[in-house]
Amino acid sequence: MDDQIKILVVEDEGIVAEDIFQSLENMGYKVPQVVSSGQEAIKTIPSLQPDIVLMDIVLRGTLNGIETSKRIKKRFDIPIIYLTAYADRDTLEKAKKTEPYGYLLKPFDDRELRITIEMALYKHRMEHILKEREAYFSTTLKSIIDGVITTDKAGCVSFMNPVAEALTGISLDEAYNKPVNQIITLEKGKFGKKINPSFDKILNEGIYLSISEDVWLVNPSGDRIPVENSGSPIKNARNEIIGAVIVIQDITEKNRLDEEKERIRQELLQSQKMEAVGKLAGGIAHDFNTLLTAMRGFTDMALMRVESTEPMHEELVQVKNAAKSAAELTQQLLLFSQKHPLESKPLNLNGPVAELIRMLERLLGESIEIRTELHPDLWTIMGDKSTLEQVLMNLAVNAREAMISGGILTIKTENAHLDENGIIGIEGAWPGKFVCLSVSDTGSGIAPEIQHRIFEPFFTTKGSGKGTGLGLSVVYGIIKEHNGWVHLYSELNKGTSFKIYIPAIEARIKKTKKRKLPVKSVTYDKKSVLVVEDQDGAREFTSRALHKMGFDVTSASTANEAMRLFHKKNTKVDLVISDVELPDLTGIELVDQLIEKKKNLKILLCSGYTDEKSRWPVIRERGFRFLQKPYGFSELMDVMEEFYPNQKGKK
Repeated sequence: MDDQIKILVVEDEGIVAEDIFQSLENMGYKVPQVVSSGQEAIKTIPSLQPDIVLMDIVLRGTLNGIETSKRIKKRFDIPIIYLTAYADRDTLEKAKKTEPYGYLLKPFDDRELRITIEMALYKHRMEHILKEREAYFSTTLKSIIDGVITTDKAGCVSFMNPVAEALTGISLDEAYNKPVNQIITLEKGKFGKKINPSFDKILNEGIYLSISEDVWLVNPSGDRIPVENSGSPIKNARNEIIGAVIVIQDITEKNRLDEEKERIRQELLQSQKMEAVGKLAGGIAHDFNTLLTAMRGFTDMALMRVESTEPMHEELVQVKNAAKSAAELTQQLLLFSQKHPLESKPLNLNGPVAELIRMLERLLGESIEIRTELHPDLWTIMGDKSTLEQVLMNLAVNAREAMISGGILTIKTENAHLDENGIIGIEGAWPGKFVCLSVSDTGSGIAPEIQHRIFEPFFTTKGSGKGTGLGLSVVYGIIKEHNGWVHLYSELNKGTSFKIYIPAIEARIKKTKKRKLPVKSVTYDKKSVLVVEDQDGAREFTSRALHKMGFDVTSASTANEAMRLFHKKNTKVDLVISDVELPDLTGIELVDQLIEKKKNLKILLCSGYTDEKSRWPVIRERGFRFLQKPYGFSELMDVMEEFYPNQKGKK
């Protein structure tokens, strides 16, 4: 066992040594070695590292037990117990000088041996604890950072530590034997009302004195230092007061930390509010996106029944466009909370910029002119569209705050090929091909002394309640996730420019063809599909759309109802389309149970959530097909063609 006590036995009588070895082993101790001389003992200790040594006083060779113990004590911190057949006074006196941890007179029994060993180990352990405590208190006294002044019985200074000298501005030589009231000058409040501490009460009445509310120490140079003072009587063994000790604590840093803690507390409260709003927004987005699914879907189905020449066709198109705009607005409103599944793919940055311009115009107001310079042949990046939109939104909001009286916001995209010279002075930059997004304003600019802090979380130059200090730190984090960097250039009263560099990639962006809605029914050979959706409108649209495509459709509003219908159909269902969030189970839990019944079951999961409740990481890990709400007839048909590529619907 690793926790066994290891004992080195030093005994030159073979029979005695064997007897001791057996006794120790029987008692559960570990005896790694038995040696017969002092030289062997000293030689083996470094490798054996015993917890204790049993040492015969009389040993053969040049070293007896007492001399060996002296050398072991000098080199190693190991307790020693003497074993001897001699009890004469002279031997005992010599042994005592080596301060052994025990003394066993031969012959001894196992009980004596165990008690002596355990007492020696306990004593050794207690000595270690005592030494550690002594070292602790010694270090503490040496590292006191408060001013300490002691006085005699008459209240005159007898000692000052260096901190007290620095705080009072008076040296010990100057203060020695002078009344402490002449050395310590205290004022109350910021307006300097002098106060006279009752140090005499400490000496005369033995009371403890504490002064801690808005007290300032004033030194001969006129410097005012916020302090807390305390005083206690010094008493001798007869409990008589022989002086006083006064402790002066400089609380400048404490006050600063208190103010900082209060600032952070307020920021954390604001952050928690933002998180709560984000969660609320996620729930609203789910419900709203589910409603928009029904709106878009039924509009698509109505368009399929109306000829393009009819007046109602254009009106339905307007309804569909409005639903699409509403979905985009929901997505944009959630950008600040990052409530969406992160998915990077080849991207042309001009797209997100162009799509956000209209919203930025509403956000920034008429006093700010937005100008764009978008490179027509911009290189491709690997990026997440939503988070990059958030970057642009945050920078635009930041620019608006800098242009209170109005100004110009310029958004520019360009290709950048940087060499070694081009990255000089830019932190985090490296040579290569990049896409550069510039967001520049004509606002008040950023002071040089704080430019290095603007990306710190919670750092803000705005007043209380006017900002969280999170916007630019979020920008910094998002661009880092895209393996890029942000470069700042700003001058006071001349404006600010943020340049974002994201690595370019050699990839073409796949252009998706816009599907025209089918006019006639399509067929999928009566494939059986189970639709699980708790919102009536979305469930009804999805069911009707699938029926129009030729599917045999069964629908349910809960997971339990879906399982009952699945069993009723005797597992003839080919495809399950389920919302991720259901009243009784999650869609993932539901399909897991259904897949146990039918291994080759096709799965399509849908969600109106754009945050963690969408279960996006789990869905991606499990390889399930996912359809984000809101979706229309065309999006649903595209997924069906993925599931059944050899049975493509026919007009």
